[in-house]
Amino acid sequence: MDEDSLATDYQELFEESGLKLKKFLDEKIPGKVLALIHFKTGDEKRDALLSDIYAHYLKGGKFTLIDRKSLPETLKEIELELQGLTEPKHVEKFGEMLNADFLHSGGMSTMQDKVYVTMRIVDVSNGDLIYTDAFNFKNEEFLSVRDFESFLAERKYPSSALFRSALFPGWGQFYNDKPVKGGIFLGLHIALAATTITFAALPWKDKSGSNDPKEMQEALDRGKFNKYFFVGSVSALGVNLIVSMIDAYIDANRNKKK
Repeated sequence: MDEDSLATDYQELFEESGLKLKKFLDEKIPGKVLALIHFKTGDEKRDALLSDIYAHYLKGGKFTLIDRKSLPETLKEIELELQGLTEPKHVEKFGEMLNADFLHSGGMSTMQDKVYVTMRIVDVSNGDLIYTDAFNFKNEEFLSVRDFESFLAERKYPSSALFRSALFPGWGQFYNDKPVKGGIFLGLHIALAATTITFAALPWKDKSGSNDPKEMQEALDRGKFNKYFFVGSVSALGVNLIVSMIDAYIDANRNKKK
């Protein structure tokens, strides 16, 4: 995967890692108990976030999963105090407390604008590593994610918002979770479209067949009026389309930087 892909696909990387691990565990430890404990990142909230991400992808496997939300408070405190989890004495101690056959742990570190994630599965009976995985990605956006709900939330891409509004004004605003603005652009476009169709159907020239100069002039004036309003409504349609596209792009770009 190239640098450009890494810059936008951290969700895909976590999903790939989680599902690959689940497949391995289904084949390797069916019927066994796996305890998924805190990752080590230097930040308690991010420790919990990474644990929750993997718990999401590991649920429903052929093994029993004990995630951090299932741990009694006393074990959570002990877990946070343990260092060097791969040391046999710690692995055996924590495994016995949880009645777990295997322990899942990992860590995350950052260097400049790159994020490095590592994880491992340890056999409680002997302290052996039975599985390891690591990946990295260049993405400052992930560092702003603080909880699992935010991680799963659909990210808004400026190009997608722009494309949607280009197809139909207002769609980009709905995509950006701006329903009021979306409704305004959509309603205005429908009204302008109806106006355009109405004036397109009205005569632009004198078709009365009258020889009366006054009636002929009135018909010509009505035709000019209809033509000008048709041109004006078409122009307004174009302006509404362009403004909707720009607004959707700016909103999505602003949300991306939050």
